[in-house]
Amino acid sequence: MTAEQLEANTYFDEIGIRNKEDICDLVIMLCRANKLSVTELENFLIDYFLKKLEKDYKNEDGRWRIEDFQNGELILSILKEFGTKTVGKEVVEKLIFWEKKIVKVLHDVFLHHKNYTKWKCYIDMLIWCCTMRMLCQQFWENYMTWIQEDRNEQTRQKEIDELLKKYHVTLEEYSDAYRIFCDVQQDFNG
Repeated sequence: MTAEQLEANTYFDEIGIRNKEDICDLVIMLCRANKLSVTELENFLIDYFLKKLEKDYKNEDGRWRIEDFQNGELILSILKEFGTKTVGKEVVEKLIFWEKKIVKVLHDVFLHHKNYTKWKCYIDMLIWCCTMRMLCQQFWENYMTWIQEDRNEQTRQKEIDELLKKYHVTLEEYSDAYRIFCDVQQDFNG
C-alpha cells in the first residue's frame, strides 16, 4: 500500500469505505504498520482535509454542513496526534492560502445579488477556513509563531471580519457554517 494508491479516487470505494472516520482509521493503521511513513500520512491527510474545499472552489457550488466541520476537526486531531510537531504549520499555511483566494472572490460587492449560490458557497468556505484555523490554534502551541510569519495576517483578518459583519444578518439566518463558526468562536473565547 502506498500513499499514491490511497490517493486514487476509487480506492476507498473499492473497499467499501466512504466514511471519513473509517478512512482515517485505515490510514492510521497503515502508518502504525509502517506501510505509510509519517510524511505520507501527513500529505494524504492534508490533501484529504482540503479536498472538498478544492472541489467546491472549482465548481463554485457546494453546501457546507456540520459534518464538514466535524471531519475537518477529526483530521486536524489525527494530524496533531500522529504527525510531526510542525505539520500544523503546513495546514495553517494552506488555510491562509485558501482564505486569500476566497476573500479575493468575495470582494465582488455584487456577487451576493448576482450569484447567491456562488456567494453562499464561497462565504461558507471562508467560514470553514477560519474555524479550522481556530482549531489549529487550540491544537498546536506554536500557532501564534506560525501566524506571525504571515505579514498580511492582520489586514486579511480585518477583511474577513468586515465580510462577516457585512453579511451578519443573512449568515445568521441561512448559514449553518456561520452558526457553527460562532459556536466554536464562543467556546474558544469563553
